[in-house]
Parts: sequence; C-alpha cells; structure tokens
Amino acid sequence: MQHSLDRKWLAWLPGAVAVGFIGLWLVLVALRISYPYELEWMEGGMLDHIHRVQQGKALYDAPSMEFGSYPYTPLYPWVCALFGSVAVDGFAVARSVSVLATIGVLFALCAAARQSSDGGRWRLAALLSAGLYAAGNGFTGGWGDIARIDALSTALGAWAFVVARGGAGARRITAAAGLASLAFLAKQSALALGVSLAGAFFVSGWRPAAQYLAVLGAMVGGTVAVLEAQTDHWFRFWTYDILIGAPKHEPLILGYWLECAIALGPALLVAVLSWMTGHWRLRNPRGGWDFGLLAAVPALFLAGWAGRSHQGGFENNLIPPLLATALVFGPAAAGFVAKGYWRGAVIAAAALAMLGYDPRPMVPSEEDRAAGDEFINRLRALEPPIFLPDHGYLARRAFGPETVPGIHGMMINDVLKCGQQDLIDAFGVELNGALAGREFGAVIVDELWHDDLPALRENYLPPVALWEAGDTRMVPVTGSPKRPQWLYLRRD
Repeated sequence: MQHSLDRKWLAWLPGAVAVGFIGLWLVLVALRISYPYELEWMEGGMLDHIHRVQQGKALYDAPSMEFGSYPYTPLYPWVCALFGSVAVDGFAVARSVSVLATIGVLFALCAAARQSSDGGRWRLAALLSAGLYAAGNGFTGGWGDIARIDALSTALGAWAFVVARGGAGARRITAAAGLASLAFLAKQSALALGVSLAGAFFVSGWRPAAQYLAVLGAMVGGTVAVLEAQTDHWFRFWTYDILIGAPKHEPLILGYWLECAIALGPALLVAVLSWMTGHWRLRNPRGGWDFGLLAAVPALFLAGWAGRSHQGGFENNLIPPLLATALVFGPAAAGFVAKGYWRGAVIAAAALAMLGYDPRPMVPSEEDRAAGDEFINRLRALEPPIFLPDHGYLARRAFGPETVPGIHGMMINDVLKCGQQDLIDAFGVELNGALAGREFGAVIVDELWHDDLPALRENYLPPVALWEAGDTRMVPVTGSPKRPQWLYLRRD
C-alpha cells in the first residue's frame, strides 16, 4: 500500500516542476511589467504605433521622417490603443495585453491537452503542457510579457486550434476561421497555423476542411483587401514587400533546427517514446487520427524557421516551435507517467528541467531605472527637436506627449534595403534635407551614422559617446542589446 502511494505521488514530480516554471514566469511578470524603459529595444517603437492609433493617424503610409510602420499587421496596436493612453501609462498598458495573451495561451494548452487525453489524466497533461510553455520563457528570450505582437498572435492561433478540434459544424468552422484570421491580423506568420487547421476538420471529411479553407480565405482576403484600399496599397508595402526582400541569416538557416533540437528535443523525445510504447495515442477527440495536431506541429516549426532564418529574426521566432512542442508534450508525458510510474515521471520531469534558465539577467536593476531617469534629464538639457529614431518614446518623455518621435531606425534600414529605388531616393532626399537644414538640435542614434550620411557629418559635431566603456546600464534585457549610444550636436 505504501509503495503504491509513493508511486502515485512520484507521478506528480513533473507536475511540480511545471508549477515551478509557471510560478517563475509570474514572478518575472510582476518584476518587469512596470519597468518604465525598454525591456526589448523595439518596444518603444511599438508605443509610437499605439500612440499613432490613438491620435487617429494612419499606420501604413509612405515612409517619411515622421513615421514608418513596423512590418507587421495592425491588430496589436489596435487592441493596446483601447486599453489606455500609452503617453501616460507607458509600457505597462502594452505589456499587460501581452501578459493576458500569454495566460490565454496557457489556458488554450490546457484545453488542447484535455481534448487529447484519456480519462482522468487530462489534468496532469494540461499542467505539463502549460508548464513546458512557461519553461520555454528562457529559450524564447522572455517575449511573453513585452510590448510586442507575438503573445497576442500566439494566443489567438492556439485558441483557433482548440476550436477547430472540437467539431465540424458551421459555427465551429466560422469561429476557428475567425480566430485564425485575427491571429494573422496580429502577425502574418500565424497564417501557417491557420491553414494547417484544415487538418482538424479533415477528420470529419474533405468537405468541412474545404469549407474551413474557403471561410479562412474569405476572411483573410477580405481583411487584406480592405486594408489595401484604405491605405492606398501601403499596407502591402509594409507587411509584405519589406519582408520578401529581406536577406537570409545564413547561420540560422540550419542553426534554427539545431537550437530547437537542443532545447525542445528532450520533450519531443518523450512524445515519440510515449507514442511508440502505446502510452499516448495520436487520436482526435472525435475519433481517428489527429490530423489537426499532425498538421499544426510542422506548420508551427516552419513558421518559426521562416522568421528566425531572416536577418533580424530574434528569439520571438522560437515561440511557434515551443507552442508545437507544448501541444504534444503534455498528453504524451501524462500517458508516459500514468503507465511508466517512476521512470516516466523522472523522464518527463527531466525533459522539463532541461529548459531551465537563470531569470536574474531578465530583470532590469534599480541602476537601469536610475540610468533611464538620468538619461531623460540629459535630454531635457538639449535643444529640441531631437531626432532619436531608435527610441522615440524617450523624446516624448522629455518634451511632452505630442512630440513626434520620427521613423524608427529599424524601419529606416528596411526602407533603404527595400529595393524600390523611387522610395529610397525620396526618403534619402527628405532625410538628408532635414540634416542639411539642421532641423534638429541633436541627433541620437544607437550606431554611428556619419560615415554613411555626409549631411550629418557636415552639419553636426563629431559624435560623443553617451556611456563610459563597460557601463551596461539601460541595456535591454531581451533581444538586441541596443540603447541610445551616440550624440551628434548641431553645429553653430
């Protein structure tokens, strides 16, 4: 009797590890959400997008010194604009949307695990799926609570998956297509998962699958057509043309698969072993092969690869393969644990534990906060307007909420590489004209610009470093370690 009781308790060993990772993520959220400066270097630019929506200005228009859109679909800034003024609440509002979305992902994984699991083991399966996703916070760079689009898109896609597996009626088809369309409206790469969900309806026959694809196509196509018409085709430029010409990051074309194998391989191995030993069956909740899961998993891995292998593809592109792994890990590990007793429990717990990470570097320090406050005061000592393209929100902090921050530095780079020479020439004329006319009291950038811009070199003083060597304060704790670095003062 005692031996049997010990086995039952041991079966919850991976559950305890999962709870620990979920709790760790919640603690990190509490420590990071109110930080008044960037956790990731493009967060500030997203605040510019939200602020622009709140002002009633267009997100998609010809690139100009005033503004240029990130290469994303618009749902996230639209949603954030409904929650409150980012000019007042800063990052907390935008990050709250991502936090709620990530919690939505965890609940969607629980619902998917219940669909996939037999009998009473679904609770453990749900916990392990959610726990693996939370454990992957380190692997994905901590993007689940920052002011970026990924969490919202992932949540909508995950719930589309859950809805699609639950039935093949007209309402289910419409709801799943609607959620998948919204996921696309949050981030284009979510369309890969959306199309794959036809597999979930294929369980009931080819007609429901075809109907789903027709509804999805109508929703996505209609949305794109409306946005194209409203923006005079600038929507396509910013969300497609800019991206299609982006160069590949050669080391990550194959490196993506290696990093996924190292981090996610143990959990995927648990799923394979559980299936091979008969402890987990790839069965759809409605019977038959789980074509929805079999289609969604490779679609998510390919979506992640497409983003990660481009130049500028950061850890956020590892979220889709993490979601795919979490979908299979929970039900498979729960079956393994239920039949394998202590061996299954230890193997499942080990697969989770191998995603462990040190959370301390992910939390900004009080020194970072103080350095940000000091930087704002240094800005106020300069003569406005200031051209601060990589972190325009700081200009608003220093000189008021109506300050126009200017086009983000990332988008300047993308415009100059877009391949459309007429746009490149027009923007170059505007940029060089502003510098030659000495329209800015100062120019502050993350990297040196004067070698590529003679107008900057001729009309502004040589650059001054804003930080002493070895000073890492105010460096974002997620993504690229970029901060305002060089100051060019206007010549008299």
